Amino acid sequence: MRIAKTFLLAAFVVALAFAIGPRHTDAAQPAKLTVAGLGNEANEYVSVRDRVYLPLKQTAQALAYRTIWDARTRSITLQGIDKKITLTKRALSGADFYSKNGRTYASLAFYSKNLGLTYNTYDAAKLIKLSSPYYYKSEGDHSIWVDKKTTMLYYAKGTRQPLPINKTNLTFLEQATFADATVKELSQGVVYMRVTENYGEPSLNFDTYQALIKNGKVVKQQNKSFHGWRDHEDVEFVDQGVLFNDGDTATIYGKDGSAALVADLTESLGFEGPFVVEAVQDRFWFVREYRSSKLSLLDIRSGKSILLYKQLLNPDEIAILDEQKSPAIGENVEFNTFGDHLTFKKIDMAKKLVYFDHLNWLKSEKSTLVFDLSKM
Repeated sequence: MRIAKTFLLAAFVVALAFAIGPRHTDAAQPAKLTVAGLGNEANEYVSVRDRVYLPLKQTAQALAYRTIWDARTRSITLQGIDKKITLTKRALSGADFYSKNGRTYASLAFYSKNLGLTYNTYDAAKLIKLSSPYYYKSEGDHSIWVDKKTTMLYYAKGTRQPLPINKTNLTFLEQATFADATVKELSQGVVYMRVTENYGEPSLNFDTYQALIKNGKVVKQQNKSFHGWRDHEDVEFVDQGVLFNDGDTATIYGKDGSAALVADLTESLGFEGPFVVEAVQDRFWFVREYRSSKLSLLDIRSGKSILLYKQLLNPDEIAILDEQKSPAIGENVEFNTFGDHLTFKKIDMAKKLVYFDHLNWLKSEKSTLVFDLSKM
């Protein structure tokens, strides 16, 4: 359900393999760099007069610096937590920089002197370990940093000085990888941010921190952890704004930063959570009880709810689900034979019909099932 998205790791190793042969006095053909943790992406380096240059934007980001291009002055600003460097047009024409096909590269010496890069070389291959005390993510004009030691979250817009927001209280282990991070401006001065880490396989431990800030002050924040066996992501953005769900109570915050709607999921559904809100369509919420993996439809306006598997699945599947017991947190279960395997697809309000994708694991068949809202 959730495909892990790329986020900067605590440290990663770049292997620079140099071809055997005469040294190049001009730029060599760019060689592929193997970058652990960035999926199929590959950075490039160039070797000029025995100096190695790495791409400025990608390398700076790996070291938790945002790169900002100013077309008017043709300068580049590198924005970090406690340091800002402006590279003028004149500086970029110096020996520490190299341009190829519209891409700017900087020398290892520049990164070492200015951005704190440390690296070791070996006879067989040159290995460079890029690391930073911060995790970093930017979207558009907004950037967030998380201090790996203190867990403090920082935020900045544009070239402004990053401001400390609050501690995320996430546990940054060496084996942890980031599933995702988000930073988005909902309206002028109202910014939503989320940092998620998961470790274990598959996604056994899932911790997330969410915060909503208004004019630099925290309006809402929460930590949520799941330690189990299945995907557990809530929908984030809805028509009214952004959703915060602590597992039992879900709150929608409007784009102005105020609480627009609060739903007690335990009371509304009539059984204990924790719950995951998988979709919100107007007044209808699609809520899954995490441990049993059974999807309910909740009419937030009337307060009525219904367990969908009892309405949509065949008698054999219903009988099996009726007998299944919710596993304890951390208990191993066979995902392919557990839960209702219903996924919300779309809703047709004019016809009052809801469509779901379904996998019948008994027959290994996929189908689309339809629920009539008039049954609510």
